[in-house]
Amino acid sequence: MPAWRRHAIMALASACKTCLGEHYRKVGTELVRWLRTSAVASLHRRFARYVAHSHRPVSCKKLASRR
Repeated sequence: MPAWRRHAIMALASACKTCLGEHYRKVGTELVRWLRTSAVASLHRRFARYVAHSHRPVSCKKLASRR
């Protein structure tokens, strides 16, 4: 797994501080499926932007709605 993808997953994991249990497993599964079906170059740009803004905690509903 490339470093940028690992960092992106870690950023998503830490985005929701309050419920990382069942919720994160569900979001994580969706993320992996999305990583497999999307173009790597556009993902890299998208995640670079996401990671750049990930210092602000994201609410669960917002995190779940991110595709």
